[in-house]
Amino acid sequence: FATQQLNNLGDPKIEGRFTANYESAGGFGLRYQLQYIGQQSNAAFEAQNSFQGRNPTNADIFPNANKNFSEVTYHNVRLSQKVDTKFELYLGVDNLFGKLPPFGLLGNGAGDAIFPNAGRFLYAGFRVTL
Repeated sequence: FATQQLNNLGDPKIEGRFTANYESAGGFGLRYQLQYIGQQSNAAFEAQNSFQGRNPTNADIFPNANKNFSEVTYHNVRLSQKVDTKFELYLGVDNLFGKLPPFGLLGNGAGDAIFPNAGRFLYAGFRVTL
């Protein structure tokens, strides 16, 4: 018999990113990125849902409230300033609001690595163009 991968942990039906960039004539730059991860099943999809006309294989594996991992969004921001044509300074924050993976997940294994596991991540640096 068949199984369904779509909607299982790590394979949401909808997942994507939106990025907006702005750069001024004076060399100031701003980048905003939104990452969206859609709802995913807490167990094998066919364990909790009808599939190919068959009843769920284990419909009460989890209470209804815990059947799925909820959709989630992450926000990243980066500021930069070009000092001259070859030198740029930058500062950024990934996962601006510090969201951790859903309860019970570490964000580092098969399926759950789709979620950032570091919480809020601050960084700064410079770029030299040779």
